[in-house]
Order: sequence, then structure tokens, then C-alpha cells
Amino acid sequence: MSQARKAAAFIEPMLLVRAERLPEGPNWSYELKLDGFRAVAVKSGGRVQLRSRNNKDFNGRYPAVAAALGALPDDTVVDGEVVALDEAGKPAFNLLQNFGTVQSQVVYYVFDALVFGRYDDGRLTYAGRTRSGFTPAVREKLSRLFRGLECDECPFVNLLEAHAGRWGQGLTADKMAECRWLRPVLVADFEFVEWTPDGHLRDAAFVALKKNLNP
Repeated sequence: MSQARKAAAFIEPMLLVRAERLPEGPNWSYELKLDGFRAVAVKSGGRVQLRSRNNKDFNGRYPAVAAALGALPDDTVVDGEVVALDEAGKPAFNLLQNFGTVQSQVVYYVFDALVFGRYDDGRLTYAGRTRSGFTPAVREKLSRLFRGLECDECPFVNLLEAHAGRWGQGLTADKMAECRWLRPVLVADFEFVEWTPDGHLRDAAFVALKKNLNP
């Protein structure tokens, strides 16, 4: 007997924990603070609900963000941050607080698994995923470049993987279900600690986009 599909609902986001000192070591990386409002978006029954971290309504406050998320498939939950950008493309919390009374650009940054690979004897193989190394300006640029590159099929020849692996870089069926695929025409540089025995990059971080190629 098949199990009934569970409808999407608000999930309380994981929040920061105060610490007296910053952790150090090769397993830690640092990113710029987005300095906005945490928001969870839920698409269910054809309707998007944009909620604050305390499960308060954000639809009325940021209707353009809620409308932009309308293309999400049903029963989807995404976690992210609503951010206002100044003329230089930098997050400005003051603009966000005064949104509606002052003109500003508001964007919604979804916290997500950039998936990347490399060509091995002409075959595109999955190498890892990362959330590190993305400034707001870089995220915006990549978002524009991704448009029109969407495809339905996974482009990596070595997926799916049976196990997540020791460092959690493996793409299992559950993780692949969360992915949205692109045609592999963008090339980037990444820095990383080492190659794992599973053939993945450990602690990878995005560095820069290179010239577009179409192998």
C-alpha cells in the first residue's frame, strides 16, 4: 500500500547560535552576512505562503517575492532571506526596514546545494556541492546566467549515488529530488581542502566564474 503524500508546511528554520569566539580549522568557512529577514516559503495547493522565522505572514509585506515564487512546484518548502540592496548591490538593512516608503530593490536569497562537476574523458561527472563563496552580487549574476539553462534530466553520468558518504557530499535519491538541473555550459573555479575517497571535493567554495564553454 502506498503512503499518502504529505502536504508542505512551515518548517521552523535553524537559527544562529551565539559563541564567544569564532571556530577555526579546515572544516569551517565564512560568508558575508546577508543582513535581511529570514523567510520560509511554502508552496502548497497552488498558493505560496511567505512566512517569517516566527511563522508570521510576509505575503502582504513582500508581495513581489511571493509572486516570484509562484513557479515553484506544489508541496515545496524553501528557506532563505529577504534582502534589500543599495545602488552598489550591497545588502542594506535600513532600506529593508523602510521598504515601501523608500525605493529599493528587494530580493529573496534561497539557501541552497550549488551542484557542480568536471569532465573526465569527455564525460561530465559529479564532483560536489557548496553554499560557500557567494556574495550577493555574485548570486544575482549567477541567477541571471542560469535563466534559460534549465533542463529536465540530470547531466551527470555518475548519479545517483547509494550513500551520502562520510562528508555528506554524495547525491542520493533524496538529495537529487531537491535539485534543479542546468545545461552544463558554465565553467567556474572552486577552492577546496581535498579530494575524498568517493571522488568528491571536500569543503569546496566558489571562487569565480570563467568563460562560458559548451563541450
